[in-house]
Amino acid sequence: SAFVQPKFLTRSERNTYREFSRVQTGGSFLYNSAWDLSGKTTLLLTLGGDAALQDGPALFYQLTPEGTRDSVLRQNKREAAFNVGAFARTLLRWASTWQLWAGLRSDWLAYRLIDALRPSLSDSRLFQALLPSAGIGYRFSDNHSIYAHISSGWEVPAYNEVDPPPTGSARGINPELKPMQSWTVELGSRHRVRPAYRGPLQELYLEAALYWIDSRNEIVPYGNGRFYLNAARSERLGTELQAGLAFDSKLTLRGMVGLSSMRYRSYVVDSSYFGVQRQVDFSNNRIAGVPTVQSGLQVGYTLPWLPLSIGVELSYVGSAYADDANTVRVPDYALWNASIRTERPLLIAGAAVSAWVELRNLANRRYVGSIYVNPDRDGQGNALFAESGMPRTVTVGFQVHSTR
Repeated sequence: SAFVQPKFLTRSERNTYREFSRVQTGGSFLYNSAWDLSGKTTLLLTLGGDAALQDGPALFYQLTPEGTRDSVLRQNKREAAFNVGAFARTLLRWASTWQLWAGLRSDWLAYRLIDALRPSLSDSRLFQALLPSAGIGYRFSDNHSIYAHISSGWEVPAYNEVDPPPTGSARGINPELKPMQSWTVELGSRHRVRPAYRGPLQELYLEAALYWIDSRNEIVPYGNGRFYLNAARSERLGTELQAGLAFDSKLTLRGMVGLSSMRYRSYVVDSSYFGVQRQVDFSNNRIAGVPTVQSGLQVGYTLPWLPLSIGVELSYVGSAYADDANTVRVPDYALWNASIRTERPLLIAGAAVSAWVELRNLANRRYVGSIYVNPDRDGQGNALFAESGMPRTVTVGFQVHSTR
C-alpha cells in the first residue's frame, strides 16, 4: 500500500501566528504465510515493512492584537522526518488451545531541520531501536481465554519537542534529549457467558488486564512545552476491567474502569534550566498529567416499535497533578453524553442510509479538557495549566450506501 497526505495548519501560540505546511507520503508491505505442521499444529509467519517521509515549512509571524498575523516573518524552518521500519512475527498454534508468539521490529527515524533565516541553527538527528516481543495464550473454550505478553517499545520526541532549553548553549535539535524506551508486561483474561436457562439475560462478558510498564528516559515537558527533558526512570502499574450485559429486551449495559499508579522512580532535574542553581529530586512523585482513575458506564436500548437505539453514557476522569513537584492539582470531572442512531440502514430511493445524533457534555459542565504539564505561572503565582474542555456539542452524521 502507498499514500500521500497534504496537511495545512494555522494556530496562535505564545504571541505568534504559526503556519505549518506538510506533505506526508509513504507505503508499507505485508506478507503472511501459514504451514500445517501436523493435524493440530499450525505455524503462521508475518513479515512486513513501512516507510514514511514528512516534509514542509513552518512559518512564524507576530500575532496582532486582533488575532491575525502581521507581515514580518519571524521564523522560517523546514522540518523533515523520515521513518523506516521492518518487522517479523511468528505465531504457533497447537491442540486448538495453546498459542505462542514472538516478534521483532527494527526502526530508524531521521530528523532534518533547515533554518532559512538562521542557517547556523540547521541540524539533523538519527534515532534507532530494536524492539522484541513475546507472548503465550491458552483458550479453555471459545468463550474463555487467558494470555501473558511482554514487549519493548520506544517513543521518539516529536518535532515540537526537540527545541533545546533556553538557558543552555545548544541550538537546533536538543542533543541531550533521548528517546523513551520501555518494557511492558501484561496479563489478561477474556470471558463470555451465555446462560443455558431461558431468561432475560442473554449474554455476559468480562475482560480484565493487569500491566506493568518500566520506562527509561521519560520525556517530560517544561515551560508549557517550550522544551523537554528526560526523567531517568518511571514505573506504571495498573488494571483495566470491562464488563457488559445484554438482555432480550434490547437493553445493554457496559462498564469499564481503569486504576493505575504511575510514578517517577528516579528523577533528578537540574534547576539551572529554570534560573535556580540547585537540583530537585522528583523521585517517587506521581507522573504529571495522568489521572489515577478513569471509568465509564453506558446504557443502550433499542426501541421495539422503531429501528432506533438510544444510548446514555457517564464518563469519569479522576484528579491528576499538573507538575512534577505534585503541587498543582487538576480537579476531577464527570460528563453525561447521549446518542440516537438507526439500528439498521433505512432504504430510501434505492440507497441504504444510516444516521446518528450525538450530544456530548449534556450538562454543559466546565472542566479541564487538557493539561499543560509543568506550566508557567502568572504575576500572582497562579499555575496556567488548564485548557478548557468542550462545552455542550451536537454532532449529526449519516452514511449512504448504494443497494444496486
